[in-house]
Amino acid sequence: APYPGTSRVGVEGEKLKLWKFLDLSKQPRIDKFSAFILGAYHQDYTSLIKAIKSSYPAARIGVCWTSSFGEMEFAQVECKALASILQDPLIDFVWCGDRSLGTRLSNPKLFYAPYPMAEGKYISKPKTMSMTLLCPSTSKKNIANQVVAAHIVGQKFGLELQTNTQVPEGLLSLAPVQVVHHSWMPWEMYVRLVQESRLNFVASYSETWNYQGAESVLMGTPCVGSQVISYLPLQHCVHNPNDPEEIAAVAESILVDDKAVAHQQEVLLHRIGLNNVALRAAMGEHAIL
Repeated sequence: APYPGTSRVGVEGEKLKLWKFLDLSKQPRIDKFSAFILGAYHQDYTSLIKAIKSSYPAARIGVCWTSSFGEMEFAQVECKALASILQDPLIDFVWCGDRSLGTRLSNPKLFYAPYPMAEGKYISKPKTMSMTLLCPSTSKKNIANQVVAAHIVGQKFGLELQTNTQVPEGLLSLAPVQVVHHSWMPWEMYVRLVQESRLNFVASYSETWNYQGAESVLMGTPCVGSQVISYLPLQHCVHNPNDPEEIAAVAESILVDDKAVAHQQEVLLHRIGLNNVALRAAMGEHAIL
C-alpha cells in the first residue's frame, strides 16, 4: 500500500535489483513470484493474501514491518495490527527493520534485517539562507522542539525554515521563526529544496532508519539528529531530543563546520554498504531471495 516510508524500502530495494516494487494504488498486475512482501499493514491485505495463495499456493508471503517499539507506542493501533499479523496462518514471515523487535520477541516468523538503500548521485547546488524540516506531522518526529531550535538558529544565522509539516498551533507566536510552508512536493522540487538548504532537522524521538535524513546527507546537506538516527556521527546527534537548546547548539556546531557534511557522508556510505550486505544475507537465510 502507498505508505511513503514503507514504500521507500520497496523502491530502494528495486534500485538494487533485489525485487520488483508494486504500488497497489496503481492497480498493477501481480505475476507469479516465489515470495511476496507486503509493506506494513493495510485492511485490503486480507483479501490480497487470499488471492495470492489461491493463485500461487507455493509462494511465501511476508510483511515488512517498519516500526520500532517506540514508534508503535506513538501509534498504538500498530500493536494490535502486528499481533494480528503474527497470528495469521497465511503469513509466513515478518521482516522487522527494528533489531529489538526482530530478535527479542520469541516468534519464529520474526527476523531482523536492515533496509536497503542505493547511493544516489546528486549534483551539488549553491546554498540559500534556509534550513529544512521535512517529515510527516506525527508526534514521533518531535516537531515542536525542532521548530523552537530552528527559532534559535534562525535568529543567530538569519536562516528561514522550509517545512512541509504542520507546526503546532500557536507555537510560532512563542518562538517566532521565518517559515515557508510547503505541501507534498514533486521529487524534483524536493531535491532542489534539500540541496539548497544549509541544514536539515531529523532529531526525532523514534525511528528505524529515516530515509529523508540519509538522502539529505547524500545531497550535500548536513543533518542535526537524535541518537536514534544511526547513520549520523555522534557529535551531530543530541542526547536529549526534548531539549530545543541542545538541538540548536548541535545545529550551530554543524553550520560552522565546513567538514560536517563530508564526515556525515563517510559514515552514512559505510553504513549503507554494511546494511545492503546484511539484508541480502538475511533474505537468503530465510529463503526470500
